[in-house]
Amino acid sequence: SLVSKIEDVSKAVTPIVFIALMGFYGGMFALVNTTHPIIKIGSHIPLFTPFIMPFRIAAETAGASEIGISMVVMFAFTVLITFISMMLYRSNVLIYSDAGMFKTVQTSIRSIRNDRASGKN
Repeated sequence: SLVSKIEDVSKAVTPIVFIALMGFYGGMFALVNTTHPIIKIGSHIPLFTPFIMPFRIAAETAGASEIGISMVVMFAFTVLITFISMMLYRSNVLIYSDAGMFKTVQTSIRSIRNDRASGKN
């Protein structure tokens, strides 16, 4: 709902693709060295966990507690992002603007704040 034209979808998806590529390259680095501090930290960051943690599990450098913590953080992050996405979608679904993605997000956030201030849900 952030874009009004099909041509603008690639602009909206580009940041997500870059984050996924960083996770992919982190996973490739984890394939070589699973004990590096960056890999240990990255395996607990929600967007990088699916790429890095399997290599740590396969190399047996991640304990059961680290795996559990990683899963809990991923689950909480997924719930949070889903909730935020629902709020933005609800406020943005009827906004048709060519102002750009960031201005559309700002308009959506402003609309959410106005709805909350006026008592609407």
